Amino acid sequence: LYIVQDQETHERMTAVPDKRTLSGRLIIYTKVEQASDTEDSVPADVMNAALDAVEAALAPDPWPNVQTLGGKVAHCWIEGDIVMEDGAVDGIGLAVVPIKILVP
Repeated sequence: LYIVQDQETHERMTAVPDKRTLSGRLIIYTKVEQASDTEDSVPADVMNAALDAVEAALAPDPWPNVQTLGGKVAHCWIEGDIVMEDGAVDGIGLAVVPIKILVP
């Protein structure tokens, strides 16, 4: 898993601090040995499990319905299309997950 920051947007606010939003991508690589007959040998299953783990990690708390990454940010979420190649041909998978981070 790699994290790449793409851009930072500043929005001027009145009577409150400016709003800063970071845009980035989580890049997930997976590798599955094709010769293996284990349960983990299906590339799509491995990639889907990795994506499920990322989605679970970024799921918002029930109240106040935001993900603060342990109080480090105001909110972090997945936004946009997830681009994915599951590795069905060669066992090497790639997914790009677009994220937004609202900085307090």
